[in-house]
Order: sequence, then C-alpha cells, then structure tokens
Amino acid sequence: MIWTQGAICFIFWIALGWGMRRKNEVIYARMKGLSRRARVLIGSVGLIGAMILLTGGLALIGMNGGVREGQLVPWAWILVTLLGSGFVVAQVMGAAAMITAVEEEQSLLRAQSSAKKAAPNEDQTDSIPDPSEPRSV
Repeated sequence: MIWTQGAICFIFWIALGWGMRRKNEVIYARMKGLSRRARVLIGSVGLIGAMILLTGGLALIGMNGGVREGQLVPWAWILVTLLGSGFVVAQVMGAAAMITAVEEEQSLLRAQSSAKKAAPNEDQTDSIPDPSEPRSV
C-alpha cells in the first residue's frame, strides 16, 4: 500500500512541477529583480535547505508512528505530500535563483570581454599578435 501512496504523491509532485514550469517567465522575472546576493541565498537555501527539511521531516514522520502495517497513516500521508510539495517548490525557486545569478555573471563577463576587444590597451596590442596579420620571422 505504501507504494501506491508514494505513487499518488509522486504524480501530484510532478503535476506541481509541471504547473510551475508554465509560470517560469514570471519566476525568472521575479528573481532577476532581486540582488545577486539574495539570489545566491535563495538558490542555496532552495537547493540544499529543502533537502535537509525533507529528509528531517520524513525521519520525524517515521519516528512518530507515521508508518503502520506497511502503509502511511492518514496524517503522515498528508505531511509527506506537503513536505514533498514544499521540496518541489523550493527546488524550482532555488534553481531559478541560481540560473539567473549565473546568467547575469556570464552576461557581465561577455560584456567585459567585448569591451576589451573593442578598445584594447596599448600594452596588450604590442604583446598579442593579431591572428589575421602574417607573421614576421
């Protein structure tokens, strides 16, 4: 019976993640409005903290009689569903926060690289040969 309960929860969590995927533009826009520090914090807590909370919650449910005769008791089933749902939401939000932080960093690096190519320093011009010019021996 516990496998059936787990499968029902799993289907619910997949549907929740699928529903959040449909709103990814809103989530990304919200994350991009935050500071980089806030996004890194949300990303870390979302990705790592959610796993700690899920594992701890499941352990507490198991220690307090949440499983009897090979199945989850009703209150435990509800808590497992809620814990898993919180985990899914935290993972999605954490991943979105980290992705937007990395995208911003990559955009800045590309902009800096383009600026260096557009206006090289005189020191760099002398020491780095232009690959389009023929080499002199």
